[in-house]
Amino acid sequence: MLKLRRKQKDRRSLRTLDPYAALLSPPPPPPPPPTVLWVVSVTVVEGDTHAADFHFNAAVTCDGQGSGDVVVFVPDTGADAAIASEQIAADVVRFVFSTDQVKAGVGWEISVPPGCLNSFGLAMPVPQSGNVEQGMSNFETVLNGE
Repeated sequence: MLKLRRKQKDRRSLRTLDPYAALLSPPPPPPPPPTVLWVVSVTVVEGDTHAADFHFNAAVTCDGQGSGDVVVFVPDTGADAAIASEQIAADVVRFVFSTDQVKAGVGWEISVPPGCLNSFGLAMPVPQSGNVEQGMSNFETVLNGE
């Protein structure tokens, strides 16, 4: 009886060591889609001090219009509302401002879901705010010594 138990135990351990077991099992289900729209980050646009790219956690579209509800806070003039919008990627909208002082460290705020955005039914909690960050392409330039 003791030998029989040992063989069963050995068979179980062999099954767990099967290198093809992971290939045969189905992948885990995808995560559920987002139910709310968040601004993930806001980055400067290299070479343009009038604009900032707003990165969202889900796809959005814009109509090209500005919005008084998307604001940057610049040192000299205070709050400046977006005067135009441009689709950059499925989840990125570039907002253009009249000020030429949009740079890393400047504050931003969305007080009401902008009418110029289509969030495809996702609720947008407001207010959302933060600081404009340096874009990745600028970090690459610094790292390359240019």
